[in-house]
Amino acid sequence: MKSELPYHDGQLVHGTVTRHAPYGAWIRLDPHAEGLLLIGNITDADMRLTETDFPPIGASVSAIVLSCSGTGDSLKISLSTKDSDMGNSPH
Repeated sequence: MKSELPYHDGQLVHGTVTRHAPYGAWIRLDPHAEGLLLIGNITDADMRLTETDFPPIGASVSAIVLSCSGTGDSLKISLSTKDSDMGNSPH
């Protein structure tokens, strides 16, 4: 029997930015799960973003789960703020 994943594609989630990397920002969703907000999934704007355009560390963000896979400590959660329509912006 397949175990239930804690998040599903298309789900609106809320979390806190915990760290930045050149390719995106890590968002803490709950005490046991972080999702990755890739730089290309931050905005629909046709502009080149850099790490300084990410939401600041400690900021609360709303995002859409693009995918969730894995189990336990090896969950992989991909996030996007492009379509969350929650007022997230890189500035």
